[in-house]
Amino acid sequence: MSSWVVPRRVNAQGAELAGVRGEEPDNLLGRLTKYVPAPLLTLYASAYAFLVSLNLHKVTARWALAIIGIMAVIACVAWIRKKAPQGVVKQAHLIVTPIAFVVWAYTISASLLGDWFIGWLALVGQVGVALLAWVMEPTEVQDGNAGEQRAGAPHPAADNADPTGDH
Repeated sequence: MSSWVVPRRVNAQGAELAGVRGEEPDNLLGRLTKYVPAPLLTLYASAYAFLVSLNLHKVTARWALAIIGIMAVIACVAWIRKKAPQGVVKQAHLIVTPIAFVVWAYTISASLLGDWFIGWLALVGQVGVALLAWVMEPTEVQDGNAGEQRAGAPHPAADNADPTGDH
C-alpha cells in the first residue's frame, strides 16, 4: 500500500478508469489517513515529551516547541517535494499534509502551550483537515493522448483540467 493518496482516474468524459497496478482510488478515510503525517507527528511528540521532561520555563518551552514545529513543517514540505509522485498527488499532499501536521501538532501540544492553546481552534482545525481530505481528492483526467491531471475536485469535468499538461 502506498503512503501517498491514490488518485481517481477518469477519461475526458468523466467516466471512471481502472486504477494503475490494480490500486483503487482512496476513499475519504484512506485520504485522511495518508494526508496526516503520522511518522513526523511521532517524532514531534517525542520532542514534545523531551521538552516537558526538561522542566523549562513555560515561555522558553513554548518557543522551543514553536521552533521545532516550524522545522518539522519545513521537513514535511521538503519530504513531499522529494518523494511524492509528480502531478496531482504531490500537489494535494503539498497543500493538505503541512496543514494537517500543524493542526495535529497544535492539538497534541495543549498542555505545554498553556494560554497559547485555544480548544475551539483545535477543534475547528481538526474538522478543517477532515474537510480538506474530503475536498482534495486528486483526480487524473486522461484523454487517451496524454494524461492531464488536477487536484481537489470531487467530481471532475474535462474542461477544468490543466490545459498545459503540466504535472
